[in-house]
Amino acid sequence: ASKILNKKPVQNVVSLNKYLINALDNLSDESSTFEKKGILYSICAEFDKNAEYVQKPSNDESILQNIFLFIEKNYCTDCELHNLARDTGYSYSYLSRYFKKITGISFNSYKNRYRINNACYLLANSNYSILQCALESGHQSVRSFNRNFKNILGITPAEYRNRLKV
Repeated sequence: ASKILNKKPVQNVVSLNKYLINALDNLSDESSTFEKKGILYSICAEFDKNAEYVQKPSNDESILQNIFLFIEKNYCTDCELHNLARDTGYSYSYLSRYFKKITGISFNSYKNRYRINNACYLLANSNYSILQCALESGHQSVRSFNRNFKNILGITPAEYRNRLKV
């Protein structure tokens, strides 16, 4: 048991010998429960004998990592918490409370900060118009972009770009 405690297999593939393959092939609806369980236990033992295990991240680290990856992949498109909930199998309200508890800010606040951070990079390192920077960073309109930018940084995107030129 200590071999697998807080660990996960690197791969979930098992190679079965001919005996186990034949035993599986010969199972039928009429096979006894003990026979079915015996074969399954033999397959599990074969897997365990050959599996390589690595340390499993804690559940908290795994959920948070999935949330950050989701935002990183989807911030330009439909980056909504209900989509993350659907993709991960967690409830919307659980993910919302969890994220706020761990990070201290809401999912939407983090998403907006991520988008504004990306916009700052574009404003500083490209010749894109403010509209292009807004759209490339996942905002649906210049109005929402300007509002979020000013709420987060205290200045407008145009002021930010002008300060970089000085």
